[in-house]
Amino acid sequence: MDTAAVAEFVFGHYLAPATRGVLEESAGPGRGRRVLAWLRGVHDCGKATPAHQRLWPEGSGAVLAVGLTWLEAAAAAGPDSRSEWH
Repeated sequence: MDTAAVAEFVFGHYLAPATRGVLEESAGPGRGRRVLAWLRGVHDCGKATPAHQRLWPEGSGAVLAVGLTWLEAAAAAGPDSRSEWH
């Protein structure tokens, strides 16, 4: 939510008029600010995936400690899980 709030502020105060125009054109009149805020707000959703959680020992330990698990083979999904997980 913090990045969504910052995106709304940036849209109104710092975003180039041409960029605001592109967002308004693609999202619809009056919706550019909301679309930018939504995009920035959901950018961290991938951090809740097993592929990401397993990369952070403290975080994965906390996830496992409350009884949640993941199939390691699916989370690893190849030599570079950061680019292989979709």
